[in-house]
Amino acid sequence: MWSKMSEKLFDGPAISLKDMLDARSRRVAVQKELLSEEKDTVLICATLNIPGPVKYSASLAEIFQTMVEAVEKTMGETVQTTYISPKEHTGPVCYFLTSLPEKEVKKKMVMIEETHPFGRLADLDVLCLADDQPRPVSRKELGIPARSCFLCTQEAKLCGRARKHTVQEMQQAIHRIIEKGRRELDDKKDSTDGNSLARWAAEPDRYADAH
Repeated sequence: MWSKMSEKLFDGPAISLKDMLDARSRRVAVQKELLSEEKDTVLICATLNIPGPVKYSASLAEIFQTMVEAVEKTMGETVQTTYISPKEHTGPVCYFLTSLPEKEVKKKMVMIEETHPFGRLADLDVLCLADDQPRPVSRKELGIPARSCFLCTQEAKLCGRARKHTVQEMQQAIHRIIEKGRRELDDKKDSTDGNSLARWAAEPDRYADAH
C-alpha cells in the first residue's frame, strides 16, 4: 500500500544536481530583483524541503499550495504575493513582500514551519537586502534551534552533508509526515465551514500544543 501511495507522491521528473544549482541561481537573482525594487521591504521565499531527485509532483504541488495559503493567512494584509510558480520541476516556489521587520516575519515563518501539520516540509526563508545582496535571516539570530532531520535528532544540514539516510528512507518519512498532517487537519476541521486551514491560521497555538 505504501509503495502505491508513494509512487503517486513522487510521480514527477527526476532532476540533476546542475538543475538544482541553476534553480538556486535563478532564485537568488529574483530575490535580489524583488528586494531592490521595493526599499525597506522583507522578502519571504517559500519552497518545499524535499530531498532526492524528485522535487515536483501533482501531490507535492497540493501540499505547497496549502503552505502558500498558510503564509497568506498568517501574514494577512501585511503581505503581498508577488510571484508563484507551483509547477517548477526543481520544486515549486512563491515570493511574498512585506514591510514588517525581518525578525518579526522570521518568527511568524518559524511558527508555521514548527506548528502547521505540513510545516516540516516547507522552507519559508526570510530575506532582506544587505550590501546589495539578499541576506537570509537565520533561526540562530532569534535564538531558535536549527531544524532537525526528518529521521533523527541531528541537525538536518549535517545529515544532508553526510548523506546519513537514503533517498528511500527520506521519501518514506515525507510520506508519513503528509499522512499524519492530513489526519490532523481532518480531525480539526471546523464544524461550520470545514475549513481546517482557516482554523489553523486563527488558532495556531492549538496546533503548537499538539506537536
